[in-house]
Amino acid sequence: MEDYAALFDELFSRLAQRRGFREYLTGLLAPRDRNKTLTGLAGTEPVVGAQHAAVQRLQYFLSESTWDSVKVNDRRLELLLSDPATAPHSGGVLVIDDSGDRKDGSATAHVGRQWLGRYGKTDNGVVTVTTVWADERVYYPLHAEPYTPASHFPKGRNDSGFRTKLQIAADLVTKAQEAGVVCRAVVADCFYGDHDDLRAELRQGGWGFVMALKPSRGTWQYQAEAYTPKDAARAVGWNGPDDPGGWSRVQRVFRDGHTETWWAADLTEVVRLYGIRHWIEQSYKQVKDELGWADFQVRSATAIHRHQTLVNCAFSFCWNTWFDQPSTRDSRNAPPPGSSADDPGEGGHPTSPADTTFLLAQGPTHRPVLADPLATATALVESMVRQAPAR
Repeated sequence: MEDYAALFDELFSRLAQRRGFREYLTGLLAPRDRNKTLTGLAGTEPVVGAQHAAVQRLQYFLSESTWDSVKVNDRRLELLLSDPATAPHSGGVLVIDDSGDRKDGSATAHVGRQWLGRYGKTDNGVVTVTTVWADERVYYPLHAEPYTPASHFPKGRNDSGFRTKLQIAADLVTKAQEAGVVCRAVVADCFYGDHDDLRAELRQGGWGFVMALKPSRGTWQYQAEAYTPKDAARAVGWNGPDDPGGWSRVQRVFRDGHTETWWAADLTEVVRLYGIRHWIEQSYKQVKDELGWADFQVRSATAIHRHQTLVNCAFSFCWNTWFDQPSTRDSRNAPPPGSSADDPGEGGHPTSPADTTFLLAQGPTHRPVLADPLATATALVESMVRQAPAR
């Protein structure tokens, strides 16, 4: 953790900020036994521990301290893009999606009654538009921006400050391009795929794209000649696996060893690219179920964005731990005898040994209530990476 956190030190002007960064990441990476609110991150009791000095330090760091979350996220991406193990390449995808989380009340920034896909219903909450880079081997968040409902603006949807999710998504793709991210295509579900304006912006920006369409949407031709993807699929013909007509067999191999047979009409590359989109669902599982994405109890837009940035830093630390050699300053993290931390894995990239048994804490803590998060970070990645398509 110290090696990783030190790479961000120049972005924090005070020692207290640098300590806050380390404490916050360590709290996010600690094993979850309750929500990762500020009291949870500091290891104090809910409610009654809110005035504890450790909680107050984290509160100030998140809400009042003078540091720039955009610069921190930029540094995080610089590290990912400069590391051969995680650098984007022309075979991967850039995934657009949004994530909704329930939040009570009306005083919190970005809160409104809106569709929350995670729960499959309209409810009070915060929706964040996100971008993720992924291939069949690795995935990580790029940028995130909460959507602010029209009810927050004096003139509603006609207010000059209001932006739709589609506009936010287009801006995030531009930010990815400016950061140096490359990919084979932008992929998204039918919420984004059904909008011609977004696809037009991507085309103008030189991006290829693979997007889902609603079954009723006729987009392969327009006006009187419009027909749907279902119409096109019926035209190909299908008489079963022994007589598939114009369909081609696509064999997909997953990291846990099992295989699945998919069928595609000529466009096997489209199937491959859209199949990678499901990585974003794995990403949401980790950031929400383990790293506390939606556990914040702050109200300002600045504090919410900082919390999301710190969660993404914790997520990226997991990959840093997975791929990087153990620190030479910590002999407890040395690889087991007979193994090499830089042995190439699939695609020539180092991998964590599958048969290594990691303990929750690999040594005594250097200070009270601060456990070494190294093994936890590795376990978080390993629990997800084995479930995804390898090719």
